Amino acid sequence: MFSQILVTNNFTVDDGLAYSEVTCAYRDYRGILWLGTSSGLSEWNSVEFNNYYAEDGLPSSLIKSICEDENNTLFVATDEGLVYKKGERFLFPKNLPNELKSKINEIYLSRNNKFYILSENSGLWIKEKNEFRRLELVNRDRDFVPISILEKKNGDILIGTRSSGIFQIIDNKIKRVIFEPVYGKFPVVDLVERGDSSLCAALKIQ
Repeated sequence: MFSQILVTNNFTVDDGLAYSEVTCAYRDYRGILWLGTSSGLSEWNSVEFNNYYAEDGLPSSLIKSICEDENNTLFVATDEGLVYKKGERFLFPKNLPNELKSKINEIYLSRNNKFYILSENSGLWIKEKNEFRRLELVNRDRDFVPISILEKKNGDILIGTRSSGIFQIIDNKIKRVIFEPVYGKFPVVDLVERGDSSLCAALKIQ
């Protein structure tokens, strides 16, 4: 028996979507739907699309992830850095380290209001108010590239990597908890917790 998914809307560039390749989606606290694409950011207000591009402050047209922080400020992770929305513009945050002006793979706000930033070239960061801090990697794994994040029902934060297995954040430090040979070959692009608390990992077979 297969479950069925009811599709109620099918947006295309003909409807005003910035581009046909959607990379991520996020619904903000007002109910506005944000769609990241490989060629710009689209805002759907239930009536029409508003699109944002480089001329609006986005450092790259390739949108990787979208998330609000604890103050409901909208942040956008791009292929060339992290920005936030102020009015109709996107700006680099004050005190943003240069390391976070490059490719960001994922951003996530946990249930206890910790804002995580998974960067391609400089590891895992956390934003606390207006300050940015890189979390310490216990294993000193030079190949640690975080690309996915899961908050389990018990509050544990797990990090999937490009080629180093699965890590967990413990006392604001990053420690490897699962390393199977297959994880050294394929990126862990997503993590899902099942109802029995067991873990499913989606791998990108290249």
